[in-house]
Amino acid sequence: MQSYSSDLPKIEEFVELSGREMLEIGCGDGRLSSQLANKVKNLTAIDPDQAMINLACQEISGVDFRVGCGEKLVFNDNSYDIVLFSYSLHHQDCVKALDEAKRVLRDNGIILIIEPSTEGEYTQFVSIFQEC
Repeated sequence: MQSYSSDLPKIEEFVELSGREMLEIGCGDGRLSSQLANKVKNLTAIDPDQAMINLACQEISGVDFRVGCGEKLVFNDNSYDIVLFSYSLHHQDCVKALDEAKRVLRDNGIILIIEPSTEGEYTQFVSIFQEC
């Protein structure tokens, strides 16, 4: 798997990962999951794309990869200490996804959301079409 810059240092600024059970929503090919796996007690990572989950499973061990989406989580209530949306919240009905995240979160749990920067190229590209 190719190496990329990581969001891990920023995540660690906001939350202690050690000993925690985490759900990552929108894991894609597992790029961030591979770095989180050694930091948390247990990591479950979901993505709606079966091909991406297959790739992640082939490349990364120690993560429970599953096909799924944040709008309808198949996990029990109060299952996780941390729910992380990895550049994925904008791809789904955010109200449903956040309600589901809250449902599976334990008391005093944390929801983390990583989204593209409003200063990034993607936003500038989209803005061009919004102004037409």
